[in-house]
Amino acid sequence: MGRAKFHCVYCDRYCEDTQDARKRHSSGRNHKANVKLWYDSVQAREQRQAATTTTTTAVTGTVTMAETQLDAAPTARTPAFRWEHLPPSMLPPPPETFLTCPRLDWG
Repeated sequence: MGRAKFHCVYCDRYCEDTQDARKRHSSGRNHKANVKLWYDSVQAREQRQAATTTTTTAVTGTVTMAETQLDAAPTARTPAFRWEHLPPSMLPPPPETFLTCPRLDWG
């Protein structure tokens, strides 16, 4: 049936699907150069899109609500994480988990 193949999206190349083969490919010079080219192209695309948005705003003179919210300074400090995004093992226990016993005076 043959061995399983791993497809590298950055290099458009198939490699043997083993940990050693993936590690060897990922640490190679060509793979690193292809990854850098891909991220540079994404960054350039985002810069072109931002420049187009700025130019369009300058020509039409209209600003959307989202753009004004991005420019405004945050008034309240936002938390670094949200409770909903934590895995179940890291969530705090519910309040009724550790019920306290009434204090008894033995004296």
